[in-house]
Amino acid sequence: MIASSVRVRAAALALLVSEFGVGTWWMQDDAYVSAWLTPEQIAGGALSLGYAMTIAASQGMTCSTSLKYGHGANAFAAYPGLTRGKKETHLWLPLAVIESEETQARLGAAGTERERLERAVDAYARFLGQSRPDSMVSDLFHEPPAPAPACRS
Repeated sequence: MIASSVRVRAAALALLVSEFGVGTWWMQDDAYVSAWLTPEQIAGGALSLGYAMTIAASQGMTCSTSLKYGHGANAFAAYPGLTRGKKETHLWLPLAVIESEETQARLGAAGTERERLERAVDAYARFLGQSRPDSMVSDLFHEPPAPAPACRS
């Protein structure tokens, strides 16, 4: 498909660059979507450069707009990931990935966008509630051994 006047507002998973333009693929509504952008569309601003980094690398930094993919980030990574953007923060919660198979079977497909959103937020909240802080492994915190009994001669 050749993209029309619609701006692609998603993180591209792949780009194919040629003299005819750019082919791009991204995730939208739990499915891969692709489009071909012509040189004229690119010159018109339909595609812009973006940067990505891990949440850990972003700590202490700020940016205008932050994009966060929610799956896999525990509560201790979610906070710094969601607080990097000064103007906007966008969180993607892929319902098909974060909702348990049992819940999907019990409730079936979401009937409305509002239900999708509520179910995704609920599933993510349950996931975050399971988060535990990282524990440190060290032998410095063990009780010292009992002293050896004194020898009497």
